[in-house]
Amino acid sequence: MDLKQVQVQDFFPDNELIRGDLADYAVEVEYYDKTIGMAMKAPENRKLLENTIVIVTSDHGMPFPRVKGQIYDEGFHVAFAARWDDKIKPGRVVTDFVNFPDVAPTFLQLAGLDKDPQMTGESFLEVLLSDKSGRVDPNRNFAILGKERHDLGRMEGEQHSVGYP
Repeated sequence: MDLKQVQVQDFFPDNELIRGDLADYAVEVEYYDKTIGMAMKAPENRKLLENTIVIVTSDHGMPFPRVKGQIYDEGFHVAFAARWDDKIKPGRVVTDFVNFPDVAPTFLQLAGLDKDPQMTGESFLEVLLSDKSGRVDPNRNFAILGKERHDLGRMEGEQHSVGYP
């Protein structure tokens, strides 16, 4: 990868080391994308894609300072892609906020089941099945986020697993 082509976020210093790290991460993303493509061959070869919904996402941003585990845009604005044969219109870019707890209620709705009352997420099936791009559901205009202390490898004296400061 040509380091001159790497886009460096404004909050990082723009130097060869940072560009190299970002390029390495881009290669990881390309590999992930290739792996998903290979995994899609199994249902495709068995003629199952017509009745298979595929959702691909992650739980955080890239593993860099001010991103992974942090409450800045790049730490919670993660990739999310969905495919379901002719039911989800391809090529759309949707800006509705979806949180991971919304995935299970969506799958339950697809299966014709009610979500459990203790579930906090809401189905976004209507967003998936819409033909619209941009903001589809005007009520999905925010997300509630929190930062937890979760660095499990850190020690402080005799105390194990103290949170990240």
